[in-house]
Amino acid sequence: MSFKKLNNIVGWVMFAIAACVYLLTMERELSFWDAGEYIVSSAKLGVTHAPGAATFQLIGAVWSGLAFGDGSLYAILINALSAICSALTILFLFWTLTHFARRILMTSNDDVIEGSNKWALILTGVVGSAAFMFSDSFWFSAVEGEVYAMASMFTALMLWLACKWENDAGKYRENKWVVLIALLVGLSTGVHLMAILVVPALCYIYYFRHYDFTWKSFAIANVITLAIFVFVFKIIFSTTMSFVGNLEIFMVNELGLPFNSGFLVTIILFAAIFYFGLTYTQKRGWATVNTFILATMFMLIGFSAWLVIPIRANANPHMNLNDPDDAIGLLDYFNREQYGDWPVFNGPLYTAHIDPNGVETNPDGSYKMIDNGPIYKKDVRRGTYEVVGRRTEYVYNKDHIGPFARMYNPQAIENYKAIMGPPEEIQVYNPATGEQQVSYKKPTLGQNIEFFLSYQIGYMYLRYLGWNFMGRQNDFEGNMQVTKGNAITGINFIDNIIVGGNQENLPTYFKDTESRNVYFGIPLILGLIGFFFQLNRDFGRTFALISLFLLTGVGILLYTNVRPFEPRERDYAVVSSFYVYSIWVGMSVLAIYTLLKDRVSAKAAMGIASLTLIAPVLMGSQNWEDHDRSERRAAHDLAHNYLVNLDKDAILFVYGDNDTYPLWGLQETTLFRDDVKIANFTLLGSPWNISQVQRKTYNADAIKTQMTPDDYKMGVNEGIILLSPDLMEQIKNYAQQNNPNLYQHMLSMQSYVDNGMTAKEAMNWILDRDNPAKKALVAELKMAFNAGIDNVLPTKKIIVPVNKNNVLKHGIVDQKYADQIVPNLVINLKGQQISYKNELFMLDMLANYDWTRGVYFSSGGLYDDVNIFYMNDYLQFEGFTYKLVPIKSGGSEYGERGIINADDMYKQIKNYEWANYNHPKAYFDPTSTNNILTYRNAVARTAEALIKEGKNDKAKEIMDLIQEKIPYQRYSEGITLFSFVPIYNKLGENEKAKELQTFLQNRITEERDYYQSLNEYDRMSVYNEMQQLLGQEQYSVSGLIDYYLKTEKDTIKALEYFKEYYTPIENRIKTMNAKVQKVGLGGLTDAEHNQLSTDLSLQRGILPYAMDIDSTYANKKFEEMIQIMGEMDPRVSQE
Repeated sequence: MSFKKLNNIVGWVMFAIAACVYLLTMERELSFWDAGEYIVSSAKLGVTHAPGAATFQLIGAVWSGLAFGDGSLYAILINALSAICSALTILFLFWTLTHFARRILMTSNDDVIEGSNKWALILTGVVGSAAFMFSDSFWFSAVEGEVYAMASMFTALMLWLACKWENDAGKYRENKWVVLIALLVGLSTGVHLMAILVVPALCYIYYFRHYDFTWKSFAIANVITLAIFVFVFKIIFSTTMSFVGNLEIFMVNELGLPFNSGFLVTIILFAAIFYFGLTYTQKRGWATVNTFILATMFMLIGFSAWLVIPIRANANPHMNLNDPDDAIGLLDYFNREQYGDWPVFNGPLYTAHIDPNGVETNPDGSYKMIDNGPIYKKDVRRGTYEVVGRRTEYVYNKDHIGPFARMYNPQAIENYKAIMGPPEEIQVYNPATGEQQVSYKKPTLGQNIEFFLSYQIGYMYLRYLGWNFMGRQNDFEGNMQVTKGNAITGINFIDNIIVGGNQENLPTYFKDTESRNVYFGIPLILGLIGFFFQLNRDFGRTFALISLFLLTGVGILLYTNVRPFEPRERDYAVVSSFYVYSIWVGMSVLAIYTLLKDRVSAKAAMGIASLTLIAPVLMGSQNWEDHDRSERRAAHDLAHNYLVNLDKDAILFVYGDNDTYPLWGLQETTLFRDDVKIANFTLLGSPWNISQVQRKTYNADAIKTQMTPDDYKMGVNEGIILLSPDLMEQIKNYAQQNNPNLYQHMLSMQSYVDNGMTAKEAMNWILDRDNPAKKALVAELKMAFNAGIDNVLPTKKIIVPVNKNNVLKHGIVDQKYADQIVPNLVINLKGQQISYKNELFMLDMLANYDWTRGVYFSSGGLYDDVNIFYMNDYLQFEGFTYKLVPIKSGGSEYGERGIINADDMYKQIKNYEWANYNHPKAYFDPTSTNNILTYRNAVARTAEALIKEGKNDKAKEIMDLIQEKIPYQRYSEGITLFSFVPIYNKLGENEKAKELQTFLQNRITEERDYYQSLNEYDRMSVYNEMQQLLGQEQYSVSGLIDYYLKTEKDTIKALEYFKEYYTPIENRIKTMNAKVQKVGLGGLTDAEHNQLSTDLSLQRGILPYAMDIDSTYANKKFEEMIQIMGEMDPRVSQE
């Protein structure tokens, strides 16, 4: 069999193997993060978050047609699309590898490849492509409906086509491959921009194939390559979008033409330019220029897939993020304006945001701003684009601007300090106040370089490279702890050097997990062998691969200037560099074969080279368990549980990616609970989203409000000043002396400040543009604050009247709570102003709320009171959500919010889907297990409520149910488990309580012992975990004491339990104190000092609980503790 035929057959075999692996292990339902969003964009042609994925959307829409309208199949089909794209990536990788290997082994395309040489080339392709097939990061993306699998396919396809182009070098019409690649470049921008990074590699392949290497020609090639890359990456697409946007504004605003005229004229203009350009260069015989024009044209043809975004935005689908329905909106969408800008090489450092002089000021004290031009929005009524604001940015003090500004983000200041230490403080004289004030020195260039190398490259790239080719400690999200998410080899002494601590003694919770995968560094070593071999034998193509490796790895991190610590791991973003490394893993086969074939027989050399197969085999066997998502239903069931128990026609406010996209995905694809209006509170800060929730979707009625687009458009009602009693008095005192007219207006507002306003009155006040009192006050505040204030609300107390009849008629509150219904909700706003449109929207909704439909808040948003518009006291706990009810609830002594309807919650829990957590072969990553806390919290609170009502049988039933569905022996995370112990005791399940208590205490002890064994540097990395353990122990002790005192009312048992727990701690402290008296604190070993520090913290934490049991005993122990600490070194006493 010829090599060409064998190469094709084996390539397709590798495709088939990869397709089987990914289809078998892919998720059958939607998954977390952006997958739900992209599934909707494919199935319903919805518009995703910027910068969109037009090509993915179009391909996905065609592919999802295979569902033939069955919404339950959309998720599995789009996941399968990723699986097939990933399998195609493996196919192209195999053929690319055999091409590069053949170029090393054979000097010409016409050389006959046979015997061991043929099999050496095939094995090279098999090992390299299989290594990438089973690599951690690529496999993760291959089994979910995200864009990264398709982006990898485009990268692999373009690199393979460059190989085809190279094979045709010197032949007639060889440049046809350039045109095809250009089309793919354009199309790839509609998947992910990272695919563009393959362009320099293509240029280098062309150069080394067509030209002999000289330093001069190589330098020229680099300049040309850079020019082409800049043209593709920064000019052609962005300039085209800018041109269309500017032309659109000119034609609509200046010439009075209809909207979208700019699009039409651009298409005509470009068609004319390309026609005349191609005709002219063809007549002149300028083949290179003709090819360049043709390639540019085909790039733009591919890029035209982006037109689907404004087309769909104009159709106003239910998911229409940013609403980019015109050329201006599309430009902002493409440029990701909502995410802001960041420095790449030179820019402000984070100290500019904390230093009092970090931003330059004008003579009047206001901040200096750079005006970067107007912001336009389409005004349909006027038929023009209206200027709604200005693009501005601060002028930063030059003392806080530096080169290579890696530490820049104001939202990550504490994380920069944690990694690099706090900035140096200096005292400076402030002439305005006549006092000294603290100023900060900016991070130096050296510190920025150190941060770049240690964190951005070391932790956010080399660690990921290690995951894929060395081994992975576990899949806990790492923030530089020695216990979470590190790269390891599985060889203990090496891992101890790389990671820190003793990795062999890692606590069970972190070590005994399916996500612990070790390859002993074998793929990494093979990759290095392959790299140096190819570099030695084929510098040109190796250099091309190096350019791709660096751009898709270090280059991405350099350009994105990644901040610490991200909400999720970002290895998927640099997966193309792992693609390149897999090529070098494959090249190790050829390296070993060529090294040995002249020393031993060719067959023997092949036999030894085939041992490299151990790398992909090891990777596949190690990674299978934690990459098999076939039985995982966590995201789907989470969405189901959010929606299933809501009232009919409910409104649900959600907040983050993982309580939004799964719900959208389920509702949009299957129409499950399509009567529920889902509103993302964060997105409601944008005018376009307010417009969207004001209309009906499916069977979900619009949210009733009174604002019009003119009331919430950009630049209007951006910050509404709230009049507090103190501010009212200040203004009145000033006005009485200086502005009698304003003073009279202030008197008219006094009752609002004192007694509050109804939500309706407040909204009417805000929207009334002709109110003379408001006009006078706004004018005064503008001068006083020297800011663009355009509205004010004369109260911080909002009153929402309750329609009791509607509340009971529509089931907002159960009839049995009718006597607890209050006549009004009283909301006390915090802060000095209503800062964002989402807060204004909530006020508007409440102003027009008639209590005919339930309002719910996702439990994920309760971390900040503003997310529920300060209605903390009017909530009912619903498990996954909280319901707005007109019952004053307050909070419990344990910080729990809301009342609870025990019987209703019992029914809800029985109606839950449980995500397959108890399936013996299902593996769940930390993102999936995070929600276990919600399940357990729902059961714990409901069980407690049922016990209080004497319904112990029902409480026992749901306690048994959650143990069956989510066994704690397998999922031990979350502090809620500690609350199960007293519940079991209250139910008379003392053995279960004791078993769980022992289990939890053993886990705490094991982790604490490990942390105490660490050196000071490594221990600092787990400081937060150590504090959490202390909190869990204290929570556990207090829970049991509370049970003995309040339920059993047995102080003797409570004291016995306390002594049983406290005495060992006390004895260890006394023993350590005796040693300190002999050898001093410095005589303690590091482990002994750690133990002493932990015990002292525990002692201080739990001794107060003894006061509730026996104050005499407690006081005695307090005195002993004070005496012991007084005998010790003062530094210990301070602890």
